[in-house]
Amino acid sequence: MSVAPFSFLRLYLPIALLVLAGAAFYSNQAIEHELTQIRNQESAYIKLGSGALSNKIGFVSHDLMFLSRHTALHAAIEQPTQKNLAHLAEDFSIFSASLGHYDQIRWIDQHGMERVRVDYLQGNAVVIPTEKLQNKGQRYYFTDTIKLKLNEVFVSPLDLNIEQNSIEVPYKPMLRIATPVFDQRGNKRGIVILNYFGKELLEAYSDATARIADHSMIINGEGFWLKHPNPNDEWGFMFKRPDLSMKARTPLAWGHISNAETGQLELEDGLWTWETLYPLSATEKSSTGAADAFTPSSGEVGARQYSWKSVAHFPKHSLNSIRHEIWIKVIWISGILLILFGLVIWQLVRSWQTLAAEKLKFSTVANFAYDWEAWLDPNGRYLYCSPSCERITGWPAEAFMADPNLLLNICHPDDHARLESHLLLHQASDPPCEFDFRIVLPDGKIRWLEHACQSVFSNSGAFLGRRASNRDITERQLSEEKIRYSEQRFRDVSNATGEYLWEIDNDMRYTYVSNRSSTVKGYSPEELLGHTPMEFMPPEDIAGVDEIINRAIADKAPFHLQHRDITKSGEFIWEEVTGTPFYDNQGNVIGLRGVGLNITERKEREDHNNWLAFYDPLTRLPNRRLLNERLSYALANSKRTGLYGALMFLDLDNFKPLNDKHGHIVGDLMLIEAANRIKSCVREVDTVARFGGDEFVVELNGVNADREEAISQSRIIAEKIRSCLSEPYLLSISNEDVDEIVVEHHSSASIGVTIFGKDATSQEEVMKQADAEMYNAKNSGRNVISIYERGAN
Repeated sequence: MSVAPFSFLRLYLPIALLVLAGAAFYSNQAIEHELTQIRNQESAYIKLGSGALSNKIGFVSHDLMFLSRHTALHAAIEQPTQKNLAHLAEDFSIFSASLGHYDQIRWIDQHGMERVRVDYLQGNAVVIPTEKLQNKGQRYYFTDTIKLKLNEVFVSPLDLNIEQNSIEVPYKPMLRIATPVFDQRGNKRGIVILNYFGKELLEAYSDATARIADHSMIINGEGFWLKHPNPNDEWGFMFKRPDLSMKARTPLAWGHISNAETGQLELEDGLWTWETLYPLSATEKSSTGAADAFTPSSGEVGARQYSWKSVAHFPKHSLNSIRHEIWIKVIWISGILLILFGLVIWQLVRSWQTLAAEKLKFSTVANFAYDWEAWLDPNGRYLYCSPSCERITGWPAEAFMADPNLLLNICHPDDHARLESHLLLHQASDPPCEFDFRIVLPDGKIRWLEHACQSVFSNSGAFLGRRASNRDITERQLSEEKIRYSEQRFRDVSNATGEYLWEIDNDMRYTYVSNRSSTVKGYSPEELLGHTPMEFMPPEDIAGVDEIINRAIADKAPFHLQHRDITKSGEFIWEEVTGTPFYDNQGNVIGLRGVGLNITERKEREDHNNWLAFYDPLTRLPNRRLLNERLSYALANSKRTGLYGALMFLDLDNFKPLNDKHGHIVGDLMLIEAANRIKSCVREVDTVARFGGDEFVVELNGVNADREEAISQSRIIAEKIRSCLSEPYLLSISNEDVDEIVVEHHSSASIGVTIFGKDATSQEEVMKQADAEMYNAKNSGRNVISIYERGAN
């Protein structure tokens, strides 16, 4: 299918303009960012270069002042004997060799004659003999220094060294720093001068500006280059060549640089960055210097007039190269984007044309459909609405096309939220959907619609929206509503009683289970269907349940039973089941149906009530009622087996003071601990009971067939109990308001014992005997065991 050019261009041209505008904006931003980095780099290295120059000159001034105050120098000034001069020469030599920075160190007297001179030659300090010393009285650095006062320093311009009236080759850049010296009477006796290797100064600058070495330079106050990427352009003032100066070469740039201490400026020839350096301190002076050996300087130069310029020139062609590279990159990216967008839009236009053709096919078929057919675009707007919508809803297709919310507006209020939620699900990933809802016709009547919809895709897989079909199911819905109402009424009655409904076939397998089964049994209906009730019961309950159900089927009679279930979580519950058989048309039983109810809580209450009837709630020991039953059984067992048993009455000594002092909480802890200790001393077949208050009873079963042996064994057990109860009690009390408190209590027990056998008269008599012996033990001083002897009073 060919693509219409107009449709393509209508989409492509605005996007192309946006891409080009974005490319232009990005390019300008990228270029500005790159230039900002270059500017920052240039400024940083120019400042580093200035700092390196300042540091070097500061060190030289310090060395000069040190030598001007040197003891050997002043000794030579006062008495210029050969010995003193030799001593001074030796000290100058040591100083020169240790530093290696100075081409010459000299003392020149007030007449301009070198009196001591040390040269640094090929790494060694060499003292120049007297016969080779020269008169420097006509040199500018001498004449300019000898005029200074005490502690004033002369710093020469940085120039090339002159020897024998000619510039020394290879070039030797030199910086001369000098100061006048005086004798003790204040008479000026010449100068001390250091010839500092200017090469070290320039190398320090080169090291600091290594990253921009190809375009950094040092310029003196007159605009001549002291350092230049091209060495042939340096030292123009020494050769009297004004053309070798920035002032002559680039007058516009020099005009800006000479009139501002620091700055950065982009001119037609590139980016200029500069920083002004003032090497002299307030006490230092300089002069214009002279290119000829015996030419005096033309004037004095103050600290603020003596300046160097640290300058970087980033050439125009390098700036243009950066701009060009960025533009080329952006043009390539923009071109690729324009091609990609063109391909995408081309495919998009083709898809739209395909969709239009398919819509035409769809509408041709759907216009004759009895149901209301519709097609919605990816945005939820109707692309097509079949004419049958008017018969079903009372509204024409045009109304739905004009108002996408019309269906929601005519929806029944009770179904409005559901339909609104469904209409929000309009994505390609949403699954097919079917549901029923009601609408209100223009005349107020209510009609039920069955709605079905699913996503629609092109051949290439593109999401085209959703296709929907709506069918009038009002009559069917009314019939189903009556059935649902009947079923719901039955379920509501069942749920109101907490029961679930069930049906099983003749094989005892569930064929129907209501939803409430999950509440009663812990399993959903789906998990129960196809299984038998017995699969969810403990094995010991199955036989009884199976018998009752089979009898109900055989007798065709209702049944009622209780059994235990094992829930999904493994918990045991009690279930009460009521059921009845149901039949086929011939009257044959085809299964059972009924209800089930969880009665676990009821059973637990019954069990708890039964437990309370026979056990003491505090110590959880048998109470009097259970003790009487077990004692009755023990007496009968003794008569039957001939084995003697024993009955012990125990009373805890000193219990009341504990209660009075610390309260019933501590007293209860004491009773619980005593009960546990007594139980630990007897067998499981024996009985330990709480008789009331702080009294306990122990009943021993089948101790021995011999009475004396039974008495002996009972005494041993009683002694074990007495000893155990005499151990200290550590009773801990804690609550939210008070930290844990431990109460230590000492107690004992008075124990009365009686032996009973087949000749025992009655249960009451046995208990009376044990009780009497307990009081005998208490009266005997407590913590005593008293055993009943027949015939004793």
